[in-house]
Amino acid sequence: MRRRRPSQSQTDLDWDGRAARWPRGLGGLVPGGDSNLWMCAQDVETEIWAHFHRLEQRFGRYDVEPLRLDTCSDKLRDLLIESVPFNEHREDLSGAVANFAKMVAQEFVIDGLMPFEVQAGWNQSARSPRPEGVRLVFVYPESMKKLGPWLFQIVPPHENHESTESRVVRLDPERIVTFEPPRYYRQALAQMRSGFRWIGRSQHEWMMKAGTEQMQEDFKAVTRSYNVCRARLSAPIGWDGRGSFQDHVADFHWALRRLRWQRFCIEIRDGILTTLAKVFTRIGEWRGESPHLVWEHLPTLEQVQHAESQLVGGIVRFDEVFKAFSFPSR
Repeated sequence: MRRRRPSQSQTDLDWDGRAARWPRGLGGLVPGGDSNLWMCAQDVETEIWAHFHRLEQRFGRYDVEPLRLDTCSDKLRDLLIESVPFNEHREDLSGAVANFAKMVAQEFVIDGLMPFEVQAGWNQSARSPRPEGVRLVFVYPESMKKLGPWLFQIVPPHENHESTESRVVRLDPERIVTFEPPRYYRQALAQMRSGFRWIGRSQHEWMMKAGTEQMQEDFKAVTRSYNVCRARLSAPIGWDGRGSFQDHVADFHWALRRLRWQRFCIEIRDGILTTLAKVFTRIGEWRGESPHLVWEHLPTLEQVQHAESQLVGGIVRFDEVFKAFSFPSR
């Protein structure tokens, strides 16, 4: 495997970004404000990571490469890999993008979208007409406000060291790229977020009362009711509550639900890669190139459709139905 040579140190470059960055505090709460919502977000992350990792023999080495960049120079390829955040210092394209995709997918469940500002770094001493560095900087969606054709970021007072008032930063809309789930999942995810949080609060209050008062209701029956509510809310994406919903559904419908989950994760993954491919194309234009991000050998919607047909036809066992989505034996 070719070792990637790091480009010029990012600290030596002048960056043209406008967005302000600051650490996001959780306020002592679980991410997303609900433990089940956080588990769902983790499971999306893990599933998408597994799409890539199932092809990986050792760190950065694959049986077949899941991602590649066509019509792309080595220099630009290195810049694109470095531009991807959350890459955990991976030097290979597939590993870096897989780590990025799983974090974005997790954010889809927790917040619904993930905007970035595409920033370019310039080597002023060399006076080069092309950027020598590129990075994607996360921008809190709640900090952005749109007014007509203009886009602004509101920097809160505790992050604005110049004064005790909020600071308004005008952003360049052309530099903002927003990763979002496919449109037909957005409402379902929004309903699941609000519903899970409401159910979590209700269940917590019930358990607190049950611990201090004589319990009049059957604990298993109440827990089942909460699980059924969560199962209904997450039905559009097929999440199974890490098996907690399985006792409330027939095996056949549970298998269909698992395939719906596979479909959801694949569509989320492909949506992220499609948006990232557009970002790579934009960056390539800055350097006079036209890179094309290609992915293959990953689980596909066609495999999900085939598995659904097999399941409905009753011609194979359940383990055979899910074979295409399992880790291959070494």
